[in-house]
Amino acid sequence: MATIGNFLIALLLFGLMVFVHELGHFLAARATGIGVKEFSIGFGPALAGFRRGDTRYALRLIPMGGFCRFFGDEEDRDRPDAYDRQKVWKRMITTVSGPLMNGVLAYLAIVVFLMAVGYAYNVPRVEQVAPGSAAETAGVLPGDVVCAVDGEEISWDTTGVRRLIQRLQEDPGSPKVLDLRRGGQQLSLALQPEKTESGYQIGVLLGAEQYRYPLGEALHGGLMGIKNMLVLMVDAIAKMFTTGEGLEETGGPVMILSVMTQSVSQGMDMVLNLVVIISLNLGLINLLPLPALDGGHLVLQLIEWIRGKPISRKYALAIQIVGFSLLMALFLVLTFRDVGRLITG
Repeated sequence: MATIGNFLIALLLFGLMVFVHELGHFLAARATGIGVKEFSIGFGPALAGFRRGDTRYALRLIPMGGFCRFFGDEEDRDRPDAYDRQKVWKRMITTVSGPLMNGVLAYLAIVVFLMAVGYAYNVPRVEQVAPGSAAETAGVLPGDVVCAVDGEEISWDTTGVRRLIQRLQEDPGSPKVLDLRRGGQQLSLALQPEKTESGYQIGVLLGAEQYRYPLGEALHGGLMGIKNMLVLMVDAIAKMFTTGEGLEETGGPVMILSVMTQSVSQGMDMVLNLVVIISLNLGLINLLPLPALDGGHLVLQLIEWIRGKPISRKYALAIQIVGFSLLMALFLVLTFRDVGRLITG
């Protein structure tokens, strides 16, 4: 039952990312006066829906996508709010707003992660003492805080931990004097670091603290996180198209749901990390200049803006049909491959 529950949560999260993407198109269309014929989450037969004004809202059977359909078909292309009758800048804003909203969702997820989870950093507090080690022999106990080594103060942060380790490696032939705080007491213990394969050690495991960002730091950290991830993702996509690197690891919705289902069982930090990665990828991939993707529509709109007139409706429709067919073929290939991976493990 836990696995089914995790799968349903993963499905809802995936649906949320699709919903946010389509919501970007929807809100931009509303703001620029473009008529929305249908706002749908999922593909296939409609499971539920309702109509408000001229717009139909629907939840469909296959939760692997969604769409925001605008007025402009043959039967309603003469409407004043039809898509093709709007200025090109309005259509460009509507097109780019879907991927942009995925970026907004990723940013908010990073901010929540930094405030709710944060990151762990090492501190000079003893968590465990190895039996028979130099530390145990000297009388070091779990909970002791290392304040100084041979008179040099050790700060309560990762830098202090690094300095503590460096001092233990220096002049290994001589004993070290640790100034410790134990409860309300101060004491000094002398011990001799022991040589191991990884250097001289005293036989303790140091602890860690969790730093949760305040709102201001989290907002700034979120921007830096988005920037760094975009650089990595653009580089990965470029390598995929130029050298083929990463193609074998590429998966479709089935693999995404499988990974998300596993992550749900590992806690909120893993879920938030995955929401950031997948949402940002979804927005970035949709901006690729390929037919049937938002980037493909954007290219046609840029051409129209430069030429001062749109491409022939017949050619534009043919490009979109071919692009959609190729996209569905890729969807099926990735789905079969994902299913094969799940079966073979």
